[in-house]
Amino acid sequence: MACSISKGGHHDGGCHVSLRQMQRANAWQEALVALLSMATQSSEISVVAFGICLSACERAAQWPQVLQLVEDLRVTALQGNLITYNTALSACAKSEEWTKTLHLLEEMQREDLQPDIISFNSTIAACEWEMALVLLEDATQRDLRGTIITYGSAITAYGKAEKWQQALQLLREAQDGRLRGNLVTCSACVSACEKAGRWQAASELLRAAQEESLHPDVILLSAAVSACEKGAEWQQALALLALAPSLSLRANVTTYNAAISACEKCEQWPHALELLACLRSAQLRADVISVSSAISACGRGEQWQRAMALMSSFQEHAGQLNDVAFNAGISAAEKSGRWILALSLLADSLCTLAAPVGVISCGATISSCEKGDQWQWAGHFLRELPRHQVQVNAITYNAAINACEKGEQAVSNTRSAM
Repeated sequence: MACSISKGGHHDGGCHVSLRQMQRANAWQEALVALLSMATQSSEISVVAFGICLSACERAAQWPQVLQLVEDLRVTALQGNLITYNTALSACAKSEEWTKTLHLLEEMQREDLQPDIISFNSTIAACEWEMALVLLEDATQRDLRGTIITYGSAITAYGKAEKWQQALQLLREAQDGRLRGNLVTCSACVSACEKAGRWQAASELLRAAQEESLHPDVILLSAAVSACEKGAEWQQALALLALAPSLSLRANVTTYNAAISACEKCEQWPHALELLACLRSAQLRADVISVSSAISACGRGEQWQRAMALMSSFQEHAGQLNDVAFNAGISAAEKSGRWILALSLLADSLCTLAAPVGVISCGATISSCEKGDQWQWAGHFLRELPRHQVQVNAITYNAAINACEKGEQAVSNTRSAM
Protein backbone atom coordinates (compact mmCIF):
# COMPACT_ATOMS: atom_id res chain seq x y z
CA MET A 1 0.00 0.00 0.00
CA ALA A 2 1.67 3.21 -1.14
CA CYS A 3 1.34 6.21 1.15
CA SER A 4 3.29 9.42 1.32
CA ILE A 5 4.73 10.35 4.71
CA SER A 6 6.18 13.72 5.47
CA LYS A 7 9.23 14.25 7.64
CA GLY A 8 6.93 15.53 10.32
CA GLY A 9 5.26 12.12 10.45
CA HIS A 10 1.96 13.13 8.85
CA HIS A 11 0.38 10.69 6.43
CA ASP A 12 -1.29 11.53 3.22
CA GLY A 13 -5.01 11.70 4.01
CA GLY A 14 -5.71 8.76 1.72
CA CYS A 15 -3.88 6.37 4.05
CA HIS A 16 -6.03 7.35 7.00
CA VAL A 17 -9.18 7.05 4.91
CA SER A 18 -8.23 3.51 3.88
CA LEU A 19 -7.44 2.51 7.46
CA ARG A 20 -10.74 3.95 8.72
CA GLN A 21 -12.63 1.96 6.10
CA MET A 22 -10.95 -1.20 7.38
CA GLN A 23 -11.74 -0.20 10.96
CA ARG A 24 -15.44 0.29 10.18
CA ALA A 25 -15.52 -3.06 8.38
CA ASN A 26 -13.97 -4.78 11.44
CA ALA A 27 -11.08 -5.78 9.18
CA TRP A 28 -8.45 -5.49 11.92
CA GLN A 29 -6.06 -7.96 10.28
CA GLU A 30 -6.08 -6.02 7.01
CA ALA A 31 -5.50 -2.79 8.95
CA LEU A 32 -2.42 -4.28 10.64
CA VAL A 33 -1.07 -5.49 7.29
CA ALA A 34 -1.57 -2.00 5.86
CA LEU A 35 0.21 -0.44 8.85
CA LEU A 36 3.12 -2.85 8.41
CA SER A 37 3.29 -1.97 4.72
CA MET A 38 3.42 1.70 5.59
CA ALA A 39 6.23 1.04 8.08
CA THR A 40 8.35 -0.84 5.55
CA GLN A 41 8.02 1.95 2.98
CA SER A 42 8.64 4.90 5.26
CA SER A 43 10.70 5.96 8.23
CA GLU A 44 7.79 7.45 10.17
CA ILE A 45 4.16 6.62 10.88
CA SER A 46 1.68 8.98 12.50
CA VAL A 47 0.02 8.47 15.86
CA VAL A 48 -3.30 8.78 14.02
CA ALA A 49 -2.55 5.66 11.95
CA PHE A 50 -1.67 3.75 15.10
CA GLY A 51 -4.83 5.02 16.76
CA ILE A 52 -7.05 3.81 13.92
CA CYS A 53 -5.46 0.34 14.03
CA LEU A 54 -5.79 0.27 17.83
CA SER A 55 -9.49 1.05 17.50
CA ALA A 56 -9.94 -1.70 14.89
CA CYS A 57 -8.30 -4.26 17.20
CA GLU A 58 -10.24 -3.00 20.22
CA ARG A 59 -13.55 -3.45 18.42
CA ALA A 60 -12.56 -7.02 17.58
CA ALA A 61 -11.49 -7.72 21.21
CA GLN A 62 -7.92 -8.42 20.07
CA TRP A 63 -6.15 -7.21 23.21
CA PRO A 64 -2.77 -8.93 22.50
CA GLN A 65 -2.55 -7.02 19.22
CA VAL A 66 -3.55 -3.83 21.03
CA LEU A 67 -0.70 -4.21 23.52
CA GLN A 68 1.73 -4.97 20.71
CA LEU A 69 0.66 -1.79 18.91
CA VAL A 70 1.22 0.24 22.08
CA GLU A 71 4.71 -1.25 22.33
CA ASP A 72 5.36 -0.56 18.62
CA LEU A 73 4.24 3.01 19.16
CA ARG A 74 6.88 3.41 21.86
CA VAL A 75 9.59 1.81 19.71
CA THR A 76 8.91 4.25 16.86
CA ALA A 77 9.58 7.11 19.31
CA LEU A 78 6.03 8.39 18.87
CA GLN A 79 4.26 9.34 22.07
CA GLY A 80 0.83 7.84 22.48
CA ASN A 81 -1.94 10.29 23.28
CA LEU A 82 -4.93 10.03 25.58
CA ILE A 83 -7.11 8.56 22.84
CA THR A 84 -4.68 5.76 21.96
CA TYR A 85 -4.22 4.76 25.60
CA ASN A 86 -7.95 4.88 26.33
CA THR A 87 -8.55 2.63 23.33
CA ALA A 88 -5.96 0.17 24.63
CA LEU A 89 -7.44 0.30 28.15
CA SER A 90 -10.90 -0.41 26.76
CA ALA A 91 -9.64 -3.45 24.83
CA CYS A 92 -7.95 -4.97 27.89
CA ALA A 93 -10.94 -4.20 30.11
CA LYS A 94 -13.37 -5.92 27.74
CA SER A 95 -11.18 -9.02 27.87
CA GLU A 96 -11.01 -8.80 31.70
CA GLU A 97 -7.23 -8.48 31.55
CA TRP A 98 -7.03 -6.47 34.75
CA THR A 99 -3.26 -6.71 35.28
CA LYS A 100 -2.62 -5.48 31.74
CA THR A 101 -5.14 -2.67 32.25
CA LEU A 102 -3.48 -1.50 35.46
CA HIS A 103 -0.08 -1.65 33.78
CA LEU A 104 -1.32 0.57 30.93
CA LEU A 105 -2.77 3.09 33.39
CA GLU A 106 0.59 3.29 35.17
CA GLU A 107 2.41 3.56 31.85
CA MET A 108 0.26 6.54 30.85
CA GLN A 109 1.43 8.45 33.88
CA ARG A 110 5.06 7.57 33.22
CA GLU A 111 4.54 9.10 29.76
CA ASP A 112 3.29 12.30 31.47
CA LEU A 113 -0.26 11.66 30.27
CA GLN A 114 -2.94 12.40 32.84
CA PRO A 115 -5.71 9.76 32.81
CA ASP A 116 -9.22 11.11 32.41
CA ILE A 117 -12.44 9.60 33.75
CA ILE A 118 -12.72 7.39 30.64
CA SER A 119 -9.33 5.88 31.52
CA PHE A 120 -10.54 5.12 35.04
CA ASN A 121 -13.87 3.74 33.81
CA SER A 122 -12.13 1.08 31.72
CA THR A 123 -9.66 0.18 34.46
CA ILE A 124 -12.36 -0.09 37.14
CA ALA A 125 -14.42 -2.31 34.83
CA ALA A 126 -11.51 -4.75 34.54
CA CYS A 127 -10.76 -5.04 38.27
CA GLU A 128 -12.18 -6.84 41.27
CA TRP A 129 -13.92 -4.89 43.97
CA GLU A 130 -10.93 -4.06 46.19
CA MET A 131 -8.95 -2.46 43.37
CA ALA A 132 -12.11 -0.91 41.90
CA LEU A 133 -12.65 0.96 45.18
CA VAL A 134 -9.01 2.16 45.24
CA LEU A 135 -9.32 3.42 41.66
CA LEU A 136 -12.62 5.16 42.40
CA GLU A 137 -11.00 7.00 45.31
CA ASP A 138 -7.98 7.86 43.13
CA ALA A 139 -10.25 9.38 40.49
CA THR A 140 -12.05 11.43 43.17
CA GLN A 141 -8.74 12.75 44.55
CA ARG A 142 -7.81 13.89 41.04
CA ASP A 143 -11.03 15.93 40.94
CA LEU A 144 -12.37 13.73 38.16
CA ARG A 145 -16.14 13.66 38.32
CA GLY A 146 -17.35 10.09 38.15
CA THR A 147 -20.06 9.29 35.64
CA ILE A 148 -22.78 6.69 36.01
CA ILE A 149 -20.49 4.42 33.96
CA THR A 150 -17.79 4.83 36.63
CA TYR A 151 -20.17 3.86 39.41
CA GLY A 152 -21.75 1.14 37.31
CA SER A 153 -18.37 -0.52 36.77
CA ALA A 154 -17.58 -0.42 40.49
CA ILE A 155 -21.06 -1.69 41.41
CA THR A 156 -20.62 -4.57 38.95
CA ALA A 157 -17.33 -5.47 40.66
CA TYR A 158 -19.10 -5.51 44.03
CA GLY A 159 -21.90 -7.59 42.56
CA LYS A 160 -19.52 -10.27 41.31
CA ALA A 161 -18.04 -10.49 44.81
CA GLU A 162 -21.53 -10.74 46.38
CA LYS A 163 -20.94 -7.47 48.26
CA TRP A 164 -24.57 -6.40 48.07
CA GLN A 165 -24.46 -3.79 50.85
CA GLN A 166 -21.46 -2.01 49.31
CA ALA A 167 -23.12 -2.14 45.89
CA LEU A 168 -26.25 -0.45 47.25
CA GLN A 169 -24.13 2.14 49.07
CA LEU A 170 -22.35 3.04 45.82
CA LEU A 171 -25.69 3.36 44.05
CA ARG A 172 -26.85 5.77 46.77
CA GLU A 173 -23.61 7.78 46.42
CA ALA A 174 -24.17 8.06 42.68
CA GLN A 175 -27.73 9.25 43.24
CA ASP A 176 -26.55 11.74 45.90
CA GLY A 177 -24.18 13.10 43.26
CA ARG A 178 -27.22 13.69 41.05
CA LEU A 179 -26.31 10.89 38.70
CA ARG A 180 -29.35 9.10 37.36
CA GLY A 181 -29.04 5.35 37.64
CA ASN A 182 -29.38 3.26 34.51
CA LEU A 183 -30.31 -0.32 33.76
CA VAL A 184 -26.69 -1.47 34.09
CA THR A 185 -26.25 -0.13 37.64
CA CYS A 186 -29.65 -1.41 38.72
CA SER A 187 -29.00 -4.86 37.24
CA ALA A 188 -25.59 -5.03 38.94
CA CYS A 189 -27.17 -4.24 42.31
CA VAL A 190 -29.96 -6.77 41.83
CA SER A 191 -27.39 -9.38 40.83
CA ALA A 192 -25.44 -8.72 44.05
CA CYS A 193 -28.65 -9.03 46.09
CA GLU A 194 -29.65 -12.19 44.21
CA LYS A 195 -26.39 -13.95 45.03
CA ALA A 196 -26.89 -13.12 48.73
CA GLY A 197 -30.59 -14.06 48.72
CA ARG A 198 -31.59 -10.50 49.68
CA TRP A 199 -35.00 -10.67 48.12
CA GLN A 200 -36.42 -7.51 49.75
CA ALA A 201 -33.67 -5.30 48.33
CA ALA A 202 -33.87 -7.00 44.92
CA SER A 203 -37.66 -6.53 44.79
CA GLU A 204 -37.39 -2.87 45.77
CA LEU A 205 -34.76 -2.25 43.09
CA LEU A 206 -36.93 -3.84 40.43
CA ARG A 207 -39.91 -1.69 41.38
CA ALA A 208 -37.71 1.42 41.55
CA ALA A 209 -36.41 0.67 38.05
CA GLN A 210 -40.02 0.45 36.86
CA GLU A 211 -40.99 3.74 38.54
CA GLU A 212 -37.93 5.53 37.13
CA SER A 213 -38.70 4.29 33.60
CA LEU A 214 -35.41 2.41 33.29
CA HIS A 215 -37.22 -0.26 31.28
CA PRO A 216 -36.22 -3.39 33.24
CA ASP A 217 -35.37 -6.34 31.01
CA VAL A 218 -36.08 -10.03 31.52
CA ILE A 219 -32.57 -10.58 32.92
CA LEU A 220 -33.26 -8.10 35.72
CA LEU A 221 -36.67 -9.67 36.40
CA SER A 222 -35.18 -13.18 36.49
CA ALA A 223 -32.46 -12.08 38.93
CA ALA A 224 -35.07 -10.58 41.27
CA VAL A 225 -37.17 -13.77 41.15
CA SER A 226 -34.01 -15.80 41.77
CA ALA A 227 -33.28 -13.67 44.86
CA CYS A 228 -36.71 -14.66 46.19
CA GLU A 229 -35.93 -18.31 45.43
CA LYS A 230 -32.66 -18.13 47.37
CA GLY A 231 -34.50 -16.43 50.22
CA ALA A 232 -37.22 -19.14 50.18
CA GLU A 233 -39.93 -16.53 49.48
CA TRP A 234 -42.16 -18.36 47.03
CA GLN A 235 -45.10 -15.93 47.27
CA GLN A 236 -42.88 -12.95 46.49
CA ALA A 237 -41.32 -14.88 43.60
CA LEU A 238 -44.78 -15.44 42.11
CA ALA A 239 -45.71 -11.79 42.69
CA LEU A 240 -42.64 -10.62 40.76
CA LEU A 241 -43.30 -13.11 37.97
CA ALA A 242 -46.81 -11.68 37.69
CA LEU A 243 -45.27 -8.22 37.10
CA ALA A 244 -43.89 -9.28 33.71
CA PRO A 245 -46.87 -8.05 31.60
CA SER A 246 -46.89 -4.64 33.32
CA LEU A 247 -43.17 -4.35 32.50
CA SER A 248 -43.91 -5.27 28.87
CA LEU A 249 -41.78 -8.36 29.37
CA ARG A 250 -42.20 -11.98 28.42
CA ALA A 251 -40.82 -14.22 31.14
CA ASN A 252 -38.34 -16.79 29.84
CA VAL A 253 -37.42 -20.29 30.99
CA THR A 254 -34.85 -18.90 33.45
CA THR A 255 -37.53 -16.74 35.10
CA TYR A 256 -39.95 -19.65 35.41
CA ASN A 257 -37.22 -21.98 36.68
CA ALA A 258 -36.40 -19.59 39.52
CA ALA A 259 -40.07 -19.38 40.50
CA ILE A 260 -40.55 -23.17 40.30
CA SER A 261 -37.45 -23.68 42.44
CA ALA A 262 -38.81 -21.20 45.01
CA CYS A 263 -42.00 -23.28 45.25
CA GLU A 264 -39.96 -26.48 45.50
CA LYS A 265 -37.92 -25.14 48.42
CA CYS A 266 -41.10 -24.19 50.26
CA GLU A 267 -42.85 -27.52 49.51
CA GLN A 268 -45.48 -25.84 47.35
CA TRP A 269 -45.88 -28.63 44.80
CA PRO A 270 -49.29 -27.50 43.42
CA HIS A 271 -47.83 -24.09 42.54
CA ALA A 272 -44.71 -25.69 41.05
CA LEU A 273 -46.86 -27.81 38.74
CA GLU A 274 -49.04 -24.83 37.86
CA LEU A 275 -45.94 -22.83 36.90
CA LEU A 276 -44.68 -25.70 34.77
CA ALA A 277 -48.03 -25.71 32.96
CA CYS A 278 -47.88 -21.90 32.52
CA LEU A 279 -44.37 -22.20 31.09
CA ARG A 280 -45.62 -24.60 28.44
CA SER A 281 -48.72 -22.48 27.75
CA ALA A 282 -46.38 -19.56 27.08
CA GLN A 283 -44.89 -21.59 24.20
CA LEU A 284 -41.67 -22.12 26.16
CA ARG A 285 -39.83 -25.42 26.27
CA ALA A 286 -39.30 -26.77 29.79
CA ASP A 287 -35.71 -27.86 30.35
CA VAL A 288 -34.26 -30.42 32.73
CA ILE A 289 -33.92 -27.73 35.43
CA SER A 290 -37.65 -26.93 35.25
CA VAL A 291 -38.61 -30.59 35.47
CA SER A 292 -36.07 -31.45 38.20
CA SER A 293 -37.42 -28.67 40.44
CA ALA A 294 -41.01 -29.76 39.84
CA ILE A 295 -40.11 -33.41 40.54
CA SER A 296 -38.38 -32.39 43.76
CA ALA A 297 -41.40 -30.29 44.78
CA CYS A 298 -43.65 -33.33 44.28
CA GLY A 299 -41.21 -35.46 46.25
CA ARG A 300 -41.25 -33.05 49.17
CA GLY A 301 -45.02 -33.15 49.08
CA GLU A 302 -45.02 -36.98 48.99
CA GLN A 303 -46.58 -36.92 45.53
CA TRP A 304 -44.46 -39.70 44.11
CA GLN A 305 -46.94 -40.61 41.35
CA ARG A 306 -46.83 -37.06 39.99
CA ALA A 307 -43.03 -37.06 40.23
CA MET A 308 -42.83 -40.27 38.19
CA ALA A 309 -45.29 -38.92 35.62
CA LEU A 310 -43.09 -35.84 35.15
CA MET A 311 -39.99 -37.98 34.66
CA SER A 312 -41.71 -40.23 32.12
CA SER A 313 -43.19 -37.31 30.20
CA PHE A 314 -39.85 -35.49 29.99
CA GLN A 315 -38.00 -38.57 28.78
CA GLU A 316 -40.69 -39.23 26.19
CA HIS A 317 -40.97 -35.72 24.76
CA ALA A 318 -37.85 -33.75 25.68
CA GLY A 319 -34.83 -35.94 26.16
CA GLN A 320 -32.47 -37.39 28.70
CA LEU A 321 -32.74 -36.66 32.40
CA ASN A 322 -29.63 -35.62 34.30
CA ASP A 323 -28.33 -36.61 37.72
CA VAL A 324 -30.28 -33.80 39.43
CA ALA A 325 -33.56 -35.10 37.99
CA PHE A 326 -32.78 -38.67 39.02
CA ASN A 327 -31.83 -37.48 42.51
CA ALA A 328 -35.18 -35.70 42.76
CA GLY A 329 -37.08 -38.77 41.55
CA ILE A 330 -35.28 -41.18 43.88
CA SER A 331 -35.81 -38.77 46.77
CA ALA A 332 -39.54 -38.66 45.97
CA ALA A 333 -39.67 -42.46 46.02
CA GLU A 334 -37.70 -42.57 49.28
CA LYS A 335 -39.97 -40.08 51.05
CA SER A 336 -42.98 -42.20 50.08
CA GLY A 337 -41.31 -45.44 51.20
CA ARG A 338 -41.27 -46.85 47.63
CA TRP A 339 -38.02 -48.77 47.88
CA ILE A 340 -38.60 -50.89 44.75
CA LEU A 341 -39.21 -47.73 42.74
CA ALA A 342 -36.08 -46.12 44.19
CA LEU A 343 -33.99 -49.14 43.19
CA SER A 344 -35.52 -49.12 39.71
CA LEU A 345 -34.75 -45.43 39.22
CA LEU A 346 -31.21 -45.92 40.44
CA ALA A 347 -30.74 -48.76 37.96
CA ASP A 348 -32.06 -46.48 35.19
CA SER A 349 -29.62 -43.75 36.18
CA LEU A 350 -26.69 -46.18 36.10
CA CYS A 351 -27.64 -47.17 32.56
CA THR A 352 -28.44 -43.64 31.37
CA LEU A 353 -25.89 -41.29 32.88
CA ALA A 354 -22.37 -41.08 31.51
CA ALA A 355 -20.93 -39.89 34.83
CA PRO A 356 -20.97 -42.08 37.96
CA VAL A 357 -24.20 -41.96 39.93
CA GLY A 358 -24.09 -39.44 42.79
CA VAL A 359 -23.84 -40.17 46.48
CA ILE A 360 -27.16 -38.33 47.04
CA SER A 361 -29.05 -40.84 44.89
CA CYS A 362 -27.30 -43.75 46.59
CA GLY A 363 -28.04 -42.42 50.06
CA ALA A 364 -31.72 -41.89 49.23
CA THR A 365 -31.98 -45.41 47.77
CA ILE A 366 -30.44 -47.03 50.85
CA SER A 367 -32.69 -44.89 53.04
CA SER A 368 -35.75 -46.12 51.12
CA CYS A 369 -34.62 -49.72 51.72
CA GLU A 370 -34.25 -48.91 55.41
CA LYS A 371 -37.77 -47.45 55.56
CA GLY A 372 -39.11 -50.49 53.75
CA ASP A 373 -37.35 -52.89 56.16
CA GLN A 374 -35.24 -54.20 53.28
CA TRP A 375 -31.97 -54.45 55.17
CA GLN A 376 -30.58 -57.16 52.86
CA TRP A 377 -30.96 -54.88 49.86
CA ALA A 378 -29.40 -51.98 51.77
CA GLY A 379 -26.35 -54.05 52.69
CA HIS A 380 -26.03 -55.50 49.20
CA PHE A 381 -26.27 -52.10 47.58
CA LEU A 382 -23.71 -50.58 49.96
CA ARG A 383 -21.20 -53.25 48.95
CA GLU A 384 -21.88 -52.53 45.25
CA LEU A 385 -21.19 -48.79 45.42
CA PRO A 386 -17.36 -48.90 45.02
CA ARG A 387 -17.84 -50.82 41.76
CA HIS A 388 -19.74 -47.82 40.41
CA GLN A 389 -17.05 -45.36 41.53
CA VAL A 390 -19.24 -43.83 44.23
CA GLN A 391 -17.59 -42.49 47.37
CA VAL A 392 -19.70 -43.44 50.36
CA ASN A 393 -20.22 -40.75 53.01
CA ALA A 394 -21.41 -40.80 56.63
CA ILE A 395 -25.09 -40.33 55.68
CA THR A 396 -25.00 -43.36 53.37
CA TYR A 397 -23.31 -45.51 56.00
CA ASN A 398 -25.78 -44.42 58.69
CA ALA A 399 -28.76 -45.30 56.48
CA ALA A 400 -27.30 -48.76 55.81
CA ILE A 401 -26.49 -49.29 59.50
CA ASN A 402 -30.02 -48.30 60.51
CA ALA A 403 -31.45 -50.72 57.96
CA CYS A 404 -29.26 -53.56 59.25
CA GLU A 405 -30.12 -52.75 62.86
CA LYS A 406 -33.81 -52.95 61.99
CA GLY A 407 -33.21 -56.24 60.22
CA GLU A 408 -31.29 -57.65 63.17
CA GLN A 409 -34.09 -56.62 65.53
CA ALA A 410 -36.67 -58.24 63.25
CA VAL A 411 -34.69 -61.50 63.17
CA SER A 412 -34.29 -61.40 66.94
CA ASN A 413 -38.02 -60.85 67.44
CA THR A 414 -38.81 -63.76 65.09
CA ARG A 415 -36.49 -66.10 66.99
CA SER A 416 -38.00 -65.05 70.31
CA ALA A 417 -41.46 -65.83 69.03
CA MET A 418 -40.47 -69.35 67.89
